[in-house]
Amino acid sequence: MINLGVLETRQGSGTLVASDAKSVLDQPMALLIGIERPAVRELYEARRVLEIGIVALAAQNRTQEQLGRLDSATGELVKFKDDPKARIYPNVQFHSILAEMSGNVILERLMGSLMTQIADAIELTNSATENSEDTIAVHQEIADAIKKMNPDLAKLAMNHHMDLAERELDRYEGADIAPSQSSAQHL
Repeated sequence: MINLGVLETRQGSGTLVASDAKSVLDQPMALLIGIERPAVRELYEARRVLEIGIVALAAQNRTQEQLGRLDSATGELVKFKDDPKARIYPNVQFHSILAEMSGNVILERLMGSLMTQIADAIELTNSATENSEDTIAVHQEIADAIKKMNPDLAKLAMNHHMDLAERELDRYEGADIAPSQSSAQHL
């Protein structure tokens, strides 16, 4: 466990859990997903299942500090509304913060292990996004429902978001903008 970076030894303190052990534990799942290269649609199916539950918990468990960071990520989406590449990072941050807000470490780690694939999928589908304002608006809907501490509204907003994401994927797959068929279908 020391060699993997999960544990560390400290003189006079003994063996302790490493301060960055969280990220070490995310790596095996992320590696497996990277090797298997699931289809983007499979990723979206998994996200729908995970993130609808995540936002319901987030609406119940969020802190003011987390809301502030979620607002910042939403503000960055607005700031970069005309720059698809620059929107990727705040979009991924938004979803990472949601997972953290859930208060469920397992959900947070599961989402953490998917973030590279989520970023890749966002980059693919951004080219097919007809209106970045729709994407920004649905993120704001999710944030507003969480602020109101309304799990049902948060679930509806996330479901709406995933519907929008799947429509963007449909447009991407139907467009002649894919660099190659294999990269369009798999991450």
